[in-house]
Amino acid sequence: ELLKRQSAQVDRAVLIDLSDDEVVRRLSSRRQCRNCSRIYNLSFSPPKNASVCDVCGGELYQRADDQEETIRSRLRVYAEQTSPLIDYYKQQGKLVRLDGSLGRDRVFADLKQLVEQLR
Repeated sequence: ELLKRQSAQVDRAVLIDLSDDEVVRRLSSRRQCRNCSRIYNLSFSPPKNASVCDVCGGELYQRADDQEETIRSRLRVYAEQTSPLIDYYKQQGKLVRLDGSLGRDRVFADLKQLVEQLR
């Protein structure tokens, strides 16, 4: 409705598919420095020491919103709120799904290619 009111047109809607378990694994692996706020991921961009920031030596901690229970709750809300949009754009033939399990470099390349095709 907002897009219609602003006369904006959606050519494509992109959905990056990733299993809930993988989302939980990735997000629950995040750690943040209490001092400088730098963010690490224990799975794919870990600090040299799991509890110490490489930059400032500050303590690394897991934010409350990166804990499994919170992530799963957010995923339920996301599914409820996003499902109608996915259905809408799918019916319009505008939904493009990308496989998020392929890794960020591949997903970025696929997304970049899609944007270039739309130009």
